[in-house]
Amino acid sequence: MSRIVDNMIAYRIVRMLVTDFPQTDAFRLGIIDAHGNAIKRSSMLNTDQEKNSYTYLHRLVFNMKKLINRLGGENKLKSMAAALWLIREYYESGSRTTSNMETKYKNLIETLNHNVILVEEEILIKKVLAEDAPANATGAAVSTNEPKIEPKSNTVVVGTHEELAINIIIATPPTWCGPAPELNKELRGFAQVRAHGAPLATNYKFDGTNLIANLDEPVFGLATGQALVIYDGDRVVGSGTICETI
Repeated sequence: MSRIVDNMIAYRIVRMLVTDFPQTDAFRLGIIDAHGNAIKRSSMLNTDQEKNSYTYLHRLVFNMKKLINRLGGENKLKSMAAALWLIREYYESGSRTTSNMETKYKNLIETLNHNVILVEEEILIKKVLAEDAPANATGAAVSTNEPKIEPKSNTVVVGTHEELAINIIIATPPTWCGPAPELNKELRGFAQVRAHGAPLATNYKFDGTNLIANLDEPVFGLATGQALVIYDGDRVVGSGTICETI
């Protein structure tokens, strides 16, 4: 499965995780109740609308949501990251049994409690939660793709399309999935700045404080505060929060 397709599925999973059961099509069609429990088995679904509302992926997510609701947890982000990781594992393996889901979830949470971070999963979840955040004080929603926000005047500063072009992205503090790269050594990889956006070919380096990506082609409408993730093929090298763009 390509990384772009995988990211699209991951985004869809997170969207389902943050959607309450009564807001789902499966509930509206009488397939599940308000707590996610099945009213109709998949073999009882007749229309395409019913089948599309209660696929194998939906059932995985619904089972995981019920598990999280039952077990609870102090850290919502950690719980959702673990859920996303496990759902993707089940979905990509094609396994039709979820008998060990609770055990696997508990073991993964225990691992995460020992300073292990699921970087990709947490970044994607934060993005989806940010998209669902309420509007600003004026009642007008502010896009995360705008270049600059002036909180004091409550305005968004924009310019021409060309002025939004960004070639260099600086992110801090970097989190590495393995040893930190050699200081100031130029490396090749791909940058991801939007969960469902195309990967961007780039040179990158670590200057001791910041992760710096020099893109082959400019990206438009990027804001500080968003996440920068660097890949080497399908492997996550590291990530950071964008603090400056040039």
